Amino acid sequence: MTGCVHSRSEPVIAPEAKATKDAKAPKFRAIHFDHVDPQKCPQFENARREWLRALTAAGLSDERGIFLQAGSSAFLTVHAFADFAELDQLQKARRVAPVRLKDAVEKYDRDSDGALVPPHHSEVWAAADYLGYQPPEGALDERSFEAGYMLIEEVYPGPRGEPYYSTWEEVRGALEKARYPLTRLSFSSTYGSGHVVSLWLSKGRAELAAAPSISDAIASVLGKARATTLLEQQRTGVVSMQRHEILRRRDLDSP
Repeated sequence: MTGCVHSRSEPVIAPEAKATKDAKAPKFRAIHFDHVDPQKCPQFENARREWLRALTAAGLSDERGIFLQAGSSAFLTVHAFADFAELDQLQKARRVAPVRLKDAVEKYDRDSDGALVPPHHSEVWAAADYLGYQPPEGALDERSFEAGYMLIEEVYPGPRGEPYYSTWEEVRGALEKARYPLTRLSFSSTYGSGHVVSLWLSKGRAELAAAPSISDAIASVLGKARATTLLEQQRTGVVSMQRHEILRRRDLDSP
């Protein structure tokens, strides 16, 4: 079997990581994408864990944030920040550990970079709360979820893309009435691809597998004909869409 294989156990979500509807998350996310050669996933993960041990022993952090795995062999680091003055401070903080741990960081860079394949890039995402959805209870965020999927959508600019946005209010209302169990976090890749990125999040694989499709959920409220029409109208505003399964990888997070 190739690719990065993660345990299928359902970890307990730490109480301090749980999101609430009233929590106000920072507006922006600094995102970094690492695409790994599927044959070299163990090399990439082992390099990360060795580097984390060095950081922990020194009482330092590399300030990369949290890790998500997308598909079998891609990783995202996610670091929330409130404004660009904070991003500037983050960039300065990221320089500290490499200066203090020169030998360890050289080995980390050599071993982890040797496992990478293109594309390899960074973006800044801005929260698009107007495209979000929270279930009636147990709302999640990128820190507290366990399993889900990521939609990366290229939306037409201007009036051609308007149906994508204008249909969402009715879709969200139907999901609320259906008590749909997953959380949707949406972002605009403001500095990067320009895509709309949506994370549909669950408490674990069992909940994700049990959740009905969006079309079935809204059809249960609006009827099949209206649901079909609404989703077809929404898709007219989209140029292309990618879907990737995602997992929360706490074992790779920064200290």
